[in-house]
Amino acid sequence: MHLTGMDGVMLRGFSGALQRGSNNTWQRGLQVTGDDKNISFRVGYEKRTSDGWVGHAVTAEEDSGSYTPNASGSFRRLSDGDYIIGSRGAKKKDSENTFVDLNYAFDKNRSLGYTYLHASYQYSYHDPITYFRDAAGLPVFSGTVLLPNGNYISASPDDFLGYYGQREQDIHKLRYEDTKNGFKAGIGYSNTWKDGYSSADGATDIDWTGAGDRAEYPAKNYNADLQKKWTLGPKFAVSYEPQKDTRLYVSYGKSFNPPSIYRLYRRAGNSASSIQANPELTPEISRTLELGVKQKIGRNTSYGLTLFRVDTEDKIAIAKRNNVRAYYNLNEAMVKGAEFELKHRFHRDWRAYFNYTFESGE
Repeated sequence: MHLTGMDGVMLRGFSGALQRGSNNTWQRGLQVTGDDKNISFRVGYEKRTSDGWVGHAVTAEEDSGSYTPNASGSFRRLSDGDYIIGSRGAKKKDSENTFVDLNYAFDKNRSLGYTYLHASYQYSYHDPITYFRDAAGLPVFSGTVLLPNGNYISASPDDFLGYYGQREQDIHKLRYEDTKNGFKAGIGYSNTWKDGYSSADGATDIDWTGAGDRAEYPAKNYNADLQKKWTLGPKFAVSYEPQKDTRLYVSYGKSFNPPSIYRLYRRAGNSASSIQANPELTPEISRTLELGVKQKIGRNTSYGLTLFRVDTEDKIAIAKRNNVRAYYNLNEAMVKGAEFELKHRFHRDWRAYFNYTFESGE
């Protein structure tokens, strides 16, 4: 539900969130919004922390060599033949985001917006678990165990130590949108000035004593995006008013929707999971049928109910063909559903509305 002021002066909205979950997981957030005539803004802050959950099992392969065992233990064997010898422990996470969103509306269809986001993320593992035991039955993080089949498994402290990683970046986006003409344009810049992790390769003790490795991947990216959408085709509509405040209507339309430039030519990388360009895309053709009613109840309340069905040929969607992931023209698609809307005016300056849409497809 939304409340909207209509007095023409700067309106401010304030919202906060505080949630707690298992494993000492917290989510905190604040957001302030406002608008004045053609200008609107949104400023927010969010912080999420978690002590994490135990996962990432540590495994070891058996060795048929000759060793001197100095530890014992009971281990579960996996289907690939490896043994679970412990865990890195719980993965602690800490993320923090600050954002500013500014928007200027030239009119009801055209707008210019700017978004800034500062994001930081850190993760680490703590309280590792080992199934190795020394002669006194106490847990140890290094040693060699003789298995019942005569083979051996060994472990060292760095097997149980996870990564310590962090990422920090600034993202800027400038966008222009014309909803009436289906046109979007945008430019963006991102600066990831911290991105990497430390590993405990070579550690001699579980407290991270010893040598390690450090990997860093700082990056700067620039991007531009241009989209134009055409929707062409005939549409017919008939309405009937059995009463003064009640209107029944039915409409049928056929639309022609060419693929966007983004889907035709933009590539997202060279890996198998990246989305590739597909200039062979053909337009979608959709047929839409709507049946609805709109009614006003008293002076301040109105509602609308619409039933709809959309049948689309050559539906465009992401798929993988011949090991290439891209947008393709798939077979036919159908979506049907209902939309309900309720509006109420509390006062000259305040309104509320509620909207609910249900749809299913195949």
